[in-house]
Amino acid sequence: MVPALIGLLLLLPAASADPPPDEVHWQQVTALRERLLAVSPTEQTDQALEIREGLVSATRRYQQLYPGGRRNAEAVRLELQTMFELGMIRGGDLDALQTRCNTLLRTHPGARAEAAYWLMLCQRGTPTSAPVLRVPPGTIQAYQEYLRAYPDSIYAPRLVEVLFQEAESADALEAMRGLVSLLEQWHPDHLVTELLRGALDLRGRVGQPFHVTGVDPQGAPIDSRLNRGRAGLIVFWSSANPDADLLAAIERARARDGLFVIGVDLRARPEQAEGRPAGWQHLHDRLGPAHRTARRWGIRQTPRVLVIDRGGRLAGIGSEETWESLLATTIDSNSGGG
Repeated sequence: MVPALIGLLLLLPAASADPPPDEVHWQQVTALRERLLAVSPTEQTDQALEIREGLVSATRRYQQLYPGGRRNAEAVRLELQTMFELGMIRGGDLDALQTRCNTLLRTHPGARAEAAYWLMLCQRGTPTSAPVLRVPPGTIQAYQEYLRAYPDSIYAPRLVEVLFQEAESADALEAMRGLVSLLEQWHPDHLVTELLRGALDLRGRVGQPFHVTGVDPQGAPIDSRLNRGRAGLIVFWSSANPDADLLAAIERARARDGLFVIGVDLRARPEQAEGRPAGWQHLHDRLGPAHRTARRWGIRQTPRVLVIDRGGRLAGIGSEETWESLLATTIDSNSGGG
């Protein structure tokens, strides 16, 4: 009788446990976030401001009520991010955010990395890896100081990428190696770590044998080594957003110098072939901007043009502005037999 009773009890549905109080409070935060997501980013209405103000209050209240809550770090991050948005909407008035960051730095050890990041943004601006912008020296120093203090911060990869680009522009290889080493130690599995490791490796291949392999959109194999004896270009680009002037210049160079050209197309759908030059081979793996070849060699912006000499060596890494002069130098140096 007793075993049968136990069996019946095991078949009964388990009583649903009420969520803990901190999760009940966090549901209010989630509801506010969902309301904000429904508002267009360009629509700065009174309602959008009111939702953001409510989000600041709700996240701050969570921190006060549940200082050891499992959502505490997320609450701090969301509070400061929303305060930054409010300040920028209100004409760049970030005084309230700076005051809050300084308070957290004094009173909340677990929030120091977060507070220091947003305080730095108030003083130095948002980090960007846009290639046309140069980072002021004071900002570079601020990023370096932040990384020394908080190398494990979730914002470290973004800051390292900006500093890496500056070092890359200055051809500062030791600085580039140091930045990659920092990411490998603290963020080994981050995409930025993979990309910057690839970019550093690519620079080290200049003057060395270099090749790419893969398949074209029809599945036919591509291997740049089969073009040994001819100079060529490996062009990282996107057929979804082609640069007509660049394509025309490459076509002129291909016809004039007898180049091979392999295009690494970062468009996600290989079946969309419009815009792809007929005289190129086209490497595609359906991953779009996450293309394996692009990740392997740290290609973070397009277009990027790799110049290959007649011996199959990487002669240099060209931008939209520099690839033609780099190619001319390569052709001249190969004219004696390469």
